[in-house]
Amino acid sequence: MWLRLSSARRHNAVAAVCAAAFLAGCSYNDDMASAIVAPGKYQLYTCADLTSRGRETAKRERELKALIEKSEQGAGGALVNILAYRTEYLTARGELMQMEAAASAKNCASFLSISERAVQ
Repeated sequence: MWLRLSSARRHNAVAAVCAAAFLAGCSYNDDMASAIVAPGKYQLYTCADLTSRGRETAKRERELKALIEKSEQGAGGALVNILAYRTEYLTARGELMQMEAAASAKNCASFLSISERAVQ
């Protein structure tokens, strides 16, 4: 069937698939972030390791968020976000969620909560 389509129709079909993929990739939600990181990745970390790694990851998450907000102001910002920052941002968010779950399971008082990460 694909081979029987005219060149213009094939082009339109490819454009429609690309547009759908582009629009589907515009949102940043926690379900996508948690799906990127392997479950239990931080279960063997100590509280001190979780705190140290959490600070580094939270800092990178804030940097990426600032870059995303800055690029959205320019022309083609959404495309830049998808190509350059989206995967790394979602990975950082997913890792922070996994670290927070591991820290909670271990009763780590030193691990930063979500609200504390936002302030720093």
